[in-house]
Amino acid sequence: MFDNLKYSYYPPSRLTIGCEPLGGTDWGEYDISEVRKTIAMAIDYGITSFDTADVYGLGKSEEELSKALGGNRHKAFIISKFGIRWEKRNQSSRSKTYKDSSPKYIKCALENSLKRLRIEAIPLYIVHWPDSKISNDLVMDCLEHLRISGKILNYGVSNFDINSTKSLSRSWQLSSIQDSFNILDYKKQLPIFKNARALALSTFSYGTLAQGLLSNKFTSGVKFSKNDRRSRLHNFKKENWLENKKILERLDLISKKYSKTSSSTAIRWALDSGYIDSAIVGVKNVNQLKDNINSLNWKLKKEDFKFLSTGYE
Repeated sequence: MFDNLKYSYYPPSRLTIGCEPLGGTDWGEYDISEVRKTIAMAIDYGITSFDTADVYGLGKSEEELSKALGGNRHKAFIISKFGIRWEKRNQSSRSKTYKDSSPKYIKCALENSLKRLRIEAIPLYIVHWPDSKISNDLVMDCLEHLRISGKILNYGVSNFDINSTKSLSRSWQLSSIQDSFNILDYKKQLPIFKNARALALSTFSYGTLAQGLLSNKFTSGVKFSKNDRRSRLHNFKKENWLENKKILERLDLISKKYSKTSSSTAIRWALDSGYIDSAIVGVKNVNQLKDNINSLNWKLKKEDFKFLSTGYE
């Protein structure tokens, strides 16, 4: 696990803290100072890897992560992503975003991320989304030069299709993938992670808790504010509730069997799948951090894993 990744101090942990909430947007109302405090505590609990992106909060997430980690930022395994540019509009509207993985912009984006994170090299630098305007090999060539220069230690891809990942791994020192994986969407995502395993790539799953739905704290027809992305997401739509309820009921049943919360059981399920090296989970407070950490150091029995994995049958 993580054998193909280079790191200067800590290797990645089986839980990676998703730091998009530090950007302060798109997740409703919450206290960023509490998020910062929680992330600062994470290393004390054995969490060593933290996932961010330059577009999260238009740079703010990286800045806040640097503040939260303090001196530990040089030891932590920080993952950042690039390839989404933005143009700020007036304060009342969302910024315009668009893909750009041109080598010129990659170099600029990296320098800006290094400054915001206040580190000399990013442990894992990931292409956030494929850019159809740019050859993938041109992107990899740029990343390889940045790796050789010492400004990044490893590079990977996120949201790339299987064929692209296969092709790139044959020609370049691709080290990892990042994609969505959870009990709700595993059937369509599983081929992506099976392919990564076959290619000996390290794997990071985002959406491990389906943006909080698998915490089992929400009911049908839940309303989110406009500044919360869950007001727009498929899984939270009322018309999808009956479908999701089946797996949520099973998750609740298995969680009670192990005296765990639904969140920790859902994370455990992802780790027990055998296809996820590290599950990315967001935190807004210390209680969520402790709950997520409670997914470690135990395993689901095979029959219980299967029971959760066949929730739609």
